[in-house]
Amino acid sequence: MGIDKDGTVDDAIYKSTDVLYSLMDDRSKKDEAFKKLKRRRVAIAAATGAVTGFTIGLASQEALAFFDSGYDGLLENVLTGEGGGDRQTLLAGIFHGEGYGYNTETIVSAGDYTSYDVGGSQGSINLPDNYQLTYNPDGTTNIIDPNGNVFAENISFEADGSLSQASQELLQEKGAVVEDFCSSK
Repeated sequence: MGIDKDGTVDDAIYKSTDVLYSLMDDRSKKDEAFKKLKRRRVAIAAATGAVTGFTIGLASQEALAFFDSGYDGLLENVLTGEGGGDRQTLLAGIFHGEGYGYNTETIVSAGDYTSYDVGGSQGSINLPDNYQLTYNPDGTTNIIDPNGNVFAENISFEADGSLSQASQELLQEKGAVVEDFCSSK
């Protein structure tokens, strides 16, 4: 410890505590270095896990889309050039987005509907409050979306006020839920 026999007791205490302080200081530096190393390893492991999980998720979506006609995937479009599903994978959305022919608007209704008379007084059609029905001179109607665009045009009705089969199919193709409450006697 470097204490010599000619030194005073105070010198001996100072030298012994100086050694003790240097050991403690050295240990705290090592502890800090270890904590820093541990934080770095945890961050690398978390990033690796996140990237791996994201990659597996994307691959699963693409595999599902390749075998399910309801999904469109980037891989499927590259290999077959086909599309037309009602949903798309994240990669297909990033690369093709709205310009790929998908309808990205979703009709969300809070349950509030407006009823419009059609087919004389025998029928009516209920639409979400943010949609409108316009009447054409030829007896057909158009459905106008919240942005003022035509959602469906030339909707025709049967004599009993029910939707024609062609109009039902048109609305279903556009994603509308069609329920016919017309009762025939």
